[in-house]
Amino acid sequence: MTRLLAVFCAAACLTGSAFIAVAPANAQDTTVVRTEGPGGTRTVVKRRTGYGTVRKVVRRSADGCRSRTVKRTNAMGDTVVRTRSSC
Repeated sequence: MTRLLAVFCAAACLTGSAFIAVAPANAQDTTVVRTEGPGGTRTVVKRRTGYGTVRKVVRRSADGCRSRTVKRTNAMGDTVVRTRSSC
């Protein structure tokens, strides 16, 4: 464990300036909202990219069913919606 920590610290020191500059920009482009109710949970992940927006909604019901909806919108405004369900 100590050796792994030493390797990680060495890598962080070598690439620290580039990593610090990139990390805050990525954190601002992703939003995660999780809500819980009597019927189950709902997680919404919205991510902005240079090509458009991706919105993923995952619903899990109390009986074990799961529904996943992905909505992609590109820079031109074209939208594609896909939904998968499993029980």
